[in-house]
Amino acid sequence: MKFSDEQKQKLVALYYNGESVSDICLQNGVPRSTFYTWLKPYHTQVTPSGHNVSANEFIKMKQRIDTLEQKVEVLQKVDCTVSSPLQDKLQEFSKLYGQYSVHTLCDALCVARGTFYNHIFRRKEVTVYDKRREEMREHIQTVFDESRQRFGANKIAVVLSERGIKTTPKYVAELIREMGIKSIVINSKKEYKKHLRFAKKQNHLQRQFQVSKPNHF
Repeated sequence: MKFSDEQKQKLVALYYNGESVSDICLQNGVPRSTFYTWLKPYHTQVTPSGHNVSANEFIKMKQRIDTLEQKVEVLQKVDCTVSSPLQDKLQEFSKLYGQYSVHTLCDALCVARGTFYNHIFRRKEVTVYDKRREEMREHIQTVFDESRQRFGANKIAVVLSERGIKTTPKYVAELIREMGIKSIVINSKKEYKKHLRFAKKQNHLQRQFQVSKPNHF
């Protein structure tokens, strides 16, 4: 069963309101290991403005803001507008190629990425190495978007290998840094261990101790 973000938030809210993980998972058919991965990213907090925001939503909003800020920078630097002729846009893009991702450049002025690639790769100064790096960036962005911004370099490299695209986690990590994208970190193992440490400290026997003075029972 696939759960929506809203459903995950509701289940996580039950946990933080005191319901046990076992009961939540049993009643909703969720594996415990999966539920623990939801605790941090789907735990909502109330902002000063009164909005409920989860860590997952906050990261997505921040990434969206970063993308919009980059598009604004592009629009400020180019000597054309969205309604300018295509050749004028491509000419301006050539000046910024390498400073911003192709996604950002094309989205800023509504140009198809295929059109931009055909233009940029016809230039004599563009090497096979440059072309391969740009194509790899496209593959990385596709997998990253498909994973809903959750996969890091290692997982993206695995998916690309499964699709017949040879690469390494180190190379993917390098391109990810250049692209300025960041995955949503989910510390499932850390959260699970934290839960176990807390569980061990609980007073399961509910013993009542009455102490009259130090070191006496």
